[in-house]
Amino acid sequence: PFVPSGLEPQLDRATAASSDYRREGCHVESTSDTTVNSCVLGDPEGALTVALVGDSHAAHWMPALEGWAERRGGVRVLGYTKNACTMVDVEVRTSGRPYRECDVWRAAVLQRLTADAPDVVLVAGSAHLPLVGAPDEADRAARIDLWREGLRRTLAALPERSRARGLADTPGFAGSVPRVVSANPG
Repeated sequence: PFVPSGLEPQLDRATAASSDYRREGCHVESTSDTTVNSCVLGDPEGALTVALVGDSHAAHWMPALEGWAERRGGVRVLGYTKNACTMVDVEVRTSGRPYRECDVWRAAVLQRLTADAPDVVLVAGSAHLPLVGAPDEADRAARIDLWREGLRRTLAALPERSRARGLADTPGFAGSVPRVVSANPG
């Protein structure tokens, strides 16, 4: 059987594990909270500034981004993430209602990015959030149109001097990854 000896977190602790980014309160967990956190990671005086923006799926990328920034050196990392709140300008629903707190948070993040334009803005998140105007995943064409137009508006609102890049959604799994790996270590 093969499970890397330095695997972090260890399989028996994986489901309870959380990134430093989340433990330090950088990710906005509450759907009712519209606070834009001011978390600077990496080198606070770095010559290159990279901002990661989006929902909890974007926050999943933060440990990898922090590791890259540390290896590269001279990178200031800003994180702006909020549960179930995409940075793409679409109307999201939460608990069966329009998620207005997300709209307020997104606008405030755009103001922050405009005031302190990063060199690179990484936009990431889930493409499966419930949307106003496309009530379920079955209406694929409507969802694609809403996402396309929302992304166009988001990219147009970003600071002109910032290079925008998209990150793919983190993979979804039908079962518990630590449990599957534990049962099939090879």
